[in-house]
Amino acid sequence: EETKRSGDKSERKLAHVREELLTAQRAFEERSLAFQVDHDRANEAQAEQANLSDALKAANASLHTSERQLGERDEEIRLIRELLEGEKKARALAERQRTTRDAEVAAQAVSSVAERARYNNDVQR
Repeated sequence: EETKRSGDKSERKLAHVREELLTAQRAFEERSLAFQVDHDRANEAQAEQANLSDALKAANASLHTSERQLGERDEEIRLIRELLEGEKKARALAERQRTTRDAEVAAQAVSSVAERARYNNDVQR
């Protein structure tokens, strides 16, 4: 009878240990699953961070390209303004030269008229 009680006690202990083992195994599986979920979320967050980093690099490159193009356009505008200013000065110079030529022609005409008048005056004397 004592052996039977001892066997029953051992079986109860063994059943209790099995139950604790199953409980521990379930807890381990739950923690393992939670760890896997956390790990998957971390991987997803890391992938999203990499995508955002790539998008930021692309936006930065686009910004630099836009800034360079804007600088080129500013330079083109400056050159066009210089050309327009040069053209304006060239027109003013051409106008002065035309006025000077007109004045020279008028002076030659006056000189020619004065010379004829002198000649006629000399002839009449």
